[in-house]
Amino acid sequence: MIDDDAIQIVLLAAKRIMESESQHNFGEYAIDDSEHIPRMERMADAVREVLSESGLVSERCDAIHDDFIDHARQLYVTEWMRPLPGDESPPSEDDGVRAFNRYLKREGL
Repeated sequence: MIDDDAIQIVLLAAKRIMESESQHNFGEYAIDDSEHIPRMERMADAVREVLSESGLVSERCDAIHDDFIDHARQLYVTEWMRPLPGDESPPSEDDGVRAFNRYLKREGL
């Protein structure tokens, strides 16, 4: 079974990878949200798989997965909220959350 210190290292590394990918997408090489957001979900899925294979109980694996999805959503919404030149009104955070969830088919989240 994986110990708590190892879990924390995996979580930190995975979040850094997610942040790096998000920065790359929004800062250097923009890909469509329909590619970017599912990529974030695949990262969360991979972390859940590794932890599950390491003996972590499924409920905790699922909670960690959900935490990663929340982290990815927050990264996305932070970028969404940056006004673009020529915007007449500020972006809506709720619209950003809905856009993220739509690509994950999680309308209610």
